[in-house]
Amino acid sequence: MWLLLKRNSDPAATWLAEGLSACGLNPLVIINESALSGGTVWTQRIGANGATVVMRLSDGTIVDSTRVRGGICLLGWAGAAPVGDFVQEDRSYVQAEHWAFLVSALYCVPGLINPPGPLGLAGPEFGLREWQCRAAKAGFQLRTKPVSSNKETCLRQRVIVLDTEIFGVQPPSRIAKACLSLRAISGCRLLGIELLQTDARWEFLSASPTGDLRPGGEPLIEALTKALK
Repeated sequence: MWLLLKRNSDPAATWLAEGLSACGLNPLVIINESALSGGTVWTQRIGANGATVVMRLSDGTIVDSTRVRGGICLLGWAGAAPVGDFVQEDRSYVQAEHWAFLVSALYCVPGLINPPGPLGLAGPEFGLREWQCRAAKAGFQLRTKPVSSNKETCLRQRVIVLDTEIFGVQPPSRIAKACLSLRAISGCRLLGIELLQTDARWEFLSASPTGDLRPGGEPLIEALTKALK
């Protein structure tokens, strides 16, 4: 069994699910954000031999972490659906407790490409300034002015990095090296990087362990299948 955790409406995730299934990752259980926010019955057990979790989804599907071989999470965050049932002053506490439980429970699932942590369910979701600091350390030049502030030719490019491979647009070798370095610095195995290609150079815009993987095409699906098997 493999898992794909995604937003409720996400065409890119549907593309990914179809591709992974076609490559032999079956059964592939798709878990929507709404299932993490409410309607799922959770049983988490923590003992001397480790931790496990069992999820019973609203449609009756049982997901037992001991039977999961791996998966991909495309969700950075999932909120607590019933938070409106609590008084205003308790809602932030409920959200925090729900978040802590989700991170703990999903960490029990083995083989996730990017395991969850306090900064995100799919790996760390740093703020823009934090990403920029890491990007500069990786060797990127940073964008310091709005894209539309001059008449230069600008083209947004999305690069997907999985371990030591680059998918999608193939940037110059120096930029490719920076992409691989940023992936390593981030602590993620899978990272999407947004770049701006201008007449003179390539500049870093942003990065995230979640997002649209379609620019990686079939080669990325094949590489993810190999990584998950």
